Amino acid sequence: MKKILTALILSALLLTAAACSTGAPPAEPVSTAASSEPDLESSSSIIEAAEQLVPDDAIDYKGAVVSVETQDGGKTGSLTMQDDSGEEYIFHFNESTIIGIDLSAVQPGDLLNIRHSPAATFSIPPQSAAYEILSAGQAQDIPLASEPIHVADAAVYRGVVDDFAVDDNGHTALILRQVPGTDFGYPVLQAVLDENTRYSFDTAGMGNGSYLEIFYGGQPDASGTVTAIAVNDMGPVDLVVYNGILVEANTEENYLLLDPVDENGMQYRFNFNDSTQFYLDFNALAPGDKLNVLHDAASTRSIPPQSFAREVRPMAALENAPAPIPAANPTSSALS
Repeated sequence: MKKILTALILSALLLTAAACSTGAPPAEPVSTAASSEPDLESSSSIIEAAEQLVPDDAIDYKGAVVSVETQDGGKTGSLTMQDDSGEEYIFHFNESTIIGIDLSAVQPGDLLNIRHSPAATFSIPPQSAAYEILSAGQAQDIPLASEPIHVADAAVYRGVVDDFAVDDNGHTALILRQVPGTDFGYPVLQAVLDENTRYSFDTAGMGNGSYLEIFYGGQPDASGTVTAIAVNDMGPVDLVVYNGILVEANTEENYLLLDPVDENGMQYRFNFNDSTQFYLDFNALAPGDKLNVLHDAASTRSIPPQSFAREVRPMAALENAPAPIPAANPTSSALS
């Protein structure tokens, strides 16, 4: 049933895009094939056509190509894209879409500018109909999110960067605070980043407020300091960490329904599958259990919102939680 509903939604989106683009009565669709009026191989003609055919409420999007799927000889299909935060979006195109590039030559990592319908599905990733697809250069300006680094047999700590400094050897030292509801052994940990530290992300934006995962060896020294072997960016902490009270654990549809511990929060549904890591006895879960969930930053706009659970743990006590963490400040780079 979900697949049927998604197909109907997508069909409606594509029909809406076609109707909005061509107006009433329907005009000849703008095709990716060469034509004399207008010549869409000319950038000026593309811009002129876009001004005439793209609705005023179109949404601008810039991202890197993840994959391309085409049907009907390339006349219809979809682009899976990724923006600079690592979130994915799927854009569907058809013969009415203004396409100023050769889609057969598009490669993963290529940057595209897309103007699309404001209507989107509630799925993860969200999907929408593309009005216009243009090249925006190569992906060196917007790197794809890398796979996280995992270091076998190393200790792990997750925390938000509270401050940073330079040690006596000229290495950056991060002061990390544990996030309320989590327990990685230490309320505060200092991690030194040396020339051997590996990263799975662009460190240019790392700074106060960044939520990081640190792999390190051994035990903290007398000053509570470790040397980081590898560092992963976990994403905005307020979008990926949730503390809640279990309402329902549904094993038929594979989801957890939680009420927020924070009185200002909202109820959430977390979907899970075999890749979700449960650091507890799932069969012993009962309504009222307090859980800490690490989840995808993307969530639906449904009520309640839904996201995918990556890890589920018992929620650590909040009585001794550290002071509120400052908001992320990507302009203040720890390595600059």
